[in-house]
Amino acid sequence: MALSSPTAARQKRLLDREYTSAKQRWPAVRDQVEKEMTDPHKPRLEGGVRGFMQFKHAHQDLSFSEMTANDWRSTVQSCKIGLGEVNHKKKPAIIFNNRCQSAQKEANKKRVVYDTEEFRQIGKLVMQWLNDGANHGPGEDALTKLLAQSAYLANEVAAKDISDAHKQLRQMRCKAWVGQFKQKNGLLPQYVDYLEPIEVPSEQFWYELVAEANERPGSMGPSKTLANSVLALVDNIDIAVLVVPEGGQGMQYLLDQLVHTDHLKPGAHFYHASLCAVFLRFDAQTEHFRTTLENCLCNTAQQHQEVGAEAAVSCPSWSCNQVIHHYCAEGMGPALRKLGFSISVANLIMNQAKYFLNWNAVQALLMNESDAMTILRIVGCLDLDQSDNIGDELLQLVKYLAPRRWQWGVYYQKRTKFQGMQLSTLVSFARLTCYITKDALLVDEMEAGIDTVVQRKAKDNRHTSVLTHDQIIKMYTHCEKLAVAAKSQDLFEKIFKVMKGLHGTNGVRMKPYATQAWAVTRLLQAVTTGKKKYAFLSMAPGSGKTYVVLLLMQVLEGGNLGEGMPKQSCYVVPTEWLQKAAFRIAKEGFSFGQKPNIILPHQMRDLMKKEVLMIVDEAVTTLKTAEVVYRHPAGKASMGGLLALGYTPQPAIFLNGFAMPNTKKFFRRNYQDCTVIEMGRQLDYVNPAAQQKAIYTIVCQSSYDDLVLKLYE
Repeated sequence: MALSSPTAARQKRLLDREYTSAKQRWPAVRDQVEKEMTDPHKPRLEGGVRGFMQFKHAHQDLSFSEMTANDWRSTVQSCKIGLGEVNHKKKPAIIFNNRCQSAQKEANKKRVVYDTEEFRQIGKLVMQWLNDGANHGPGEDALTKLLAQSAYLANEVAAKDISDAHKQLRQMRCKAWVGQFKQKNGLLPQYVDYLEPIEVPSEQFWYELVAEANERPGSMGPSKTLANSVLALVDNIDIAVLVVPEGGQGMQYLLDQLVHTDHLKPGAHFYHASLCAVFLRFDAQTEHFRTTLENCLCNTAQQHQEVGAEAAVSCPSWSCNQVIHHYCAEGMGPALRKLGFSISVANLIMNQAKYFLNWNAVQALLMNESDAMTILRIVGCLDLDQSDNIGDELLQLVKYLAPRRWQWGVYYQKRTKFQGMQLSTLVSFARLTCYITKDALLVDEMEAGIDTVVQRKAKDNRHTSVLTHDQIIKMYTHCEKLAVAAKSQDLFEKIFKVMKGLHGTNGVRMKPYATQAWAVTRLLQAVTTGKKKYAFLSMAPGSGKTYVVLLLMQVLEGGNLGEGMPKQSCYVVPTEWLQKAAFRIAKEGFSFGQKPNIILPHQMRDLMKKEVLMIVDEAVTTLKTAEVVYRHPAGKASMGGLLALGYTPQPAIFLNGFAMPNTKKFFRRNYQDCTVIEMGRQLDYVNPAAQQKAIYTIVCQSSYDDLVLKLYE
């Protein structure tokens, strides 16, 4: 047998390869396809079976021997590529190739993108969007472009861009997931997860659900789907994480509605530990738990085996340290244990559920976990039935004694001194004596009588800022002169008239101080006449910033100030405590037709409108802690939230207790044409010739204990 030469073998391989190509086997067919594709009068060729049969029927003179539908499809696609007509729908065609060539030297290229899970998830999402045939708009193009750039660069910048895009997609998926539970016209929308490849931790879904429920109470309709979702999240998330989100009435209402509509099984014995912890965190089903625990038969009858006993015996101790009592609410005991309490503390909380089974009380005990049993026994001597809110008062108590935890031992030794006393009195005593550093001195104060000490120290520390009638008249005269000089006398008089009308509202005898009316006048003048409608107001602590803001909102609600005034106003405060205080002052000292809009910074996203005047309290602190909020309207992305103020046509007022040089420089630099207003103190307007000294002193020390001593000495 003759052996073939290497040259002959290579020629045979080339010949076989040639005849396996559709391009070479049917050259006449390819030429005709390209001719018809370039002819505008010819209909567009289809690459499927139907197009193949139509082409064969129209061109019977051509040779189609052994040509299959797949060969036809390959031929049509090859012609499209040659003519530059790939992807008729104008969708970006991206081939993900880890061996792509770039202009950079390969030695200098850092491969930091391809091995990331974020890159793979976004790649999956883009391919899903490209293949599902739906039009996802600019998002599809943006993500495809992002991946193309990342594949080309593959450096730290590309990795950061991928990471940022992944975070935004996570947030979008969370919001879309929460959106399925929102009622619209009494109906729940159908949920379609277009972002499924983007993996989101269960914790993030939970945080988004809680935030949405608190921001828009009642917007979510109770349903079986929502109940199952809550149970799934509760089962998959650790208890320590479940209780982290900020509480609110919205989440409490949602959980209560799920139980009342039977989407969650009613009855304490149905709830497992994690769900009990969630109910406790948001104070949901509180009365149901208390009623169950107070009226159950297992209150002091829990059975456990003692050493040497022939049979199990009942336990009469409320603070048993061996087994968890109350099988009637079998999930609550393990929930308290997982939160960090000992068996004895958990039993004592459940046996006194009427007083201590609320989140503020539980939080207070968790802050002093090692002293929890001591605190409960001390507080147990008090008359708790007279307290309005035991949880809040107990939280204040432990905060006052946090730097002096040794005082709990003295309190426990002398607990008989508290017999029958109200918790509020003990809180006042702790606040007034927390500066004491020695046991003997604290015992002396307790022996002198708790009530007596509280009354004596309260009288010693009492101060007043109430001015006399003559001083009020002098203040008005001076403020009126300032208004005349600023050509705003009419506005000042209208505002002062509103103040006089509020005097005595709801029984409150708050005297109308002209300085506060003058502050409102200057603010309104700044936000209505300036090039950009921003103002920064500095008022000394104790001068009534909250009253000034609420007066401003009251005046705007009346709507009789003329043209050019803001139609709405919104008061932004940094903490829930300030929010509650502002609502209380608004209720007691003002006569709003509608409840004033007093919100937290994260609730601003829906109120970023040109006609809404934003009033930001404690501006320095609030701006430092503000989160960045992005909005995605159709075809346009923009920044919203607190940090967007100053870059939009929206008027804004910033308030702070002090106006340091750097603070004023910051607002003038970042908020162009911002009007800086410094009001000083009230007595400065009674006697303008003599500036008054501050009643507040700022002291900086190295330790918290030194500050406490300095404060109470």
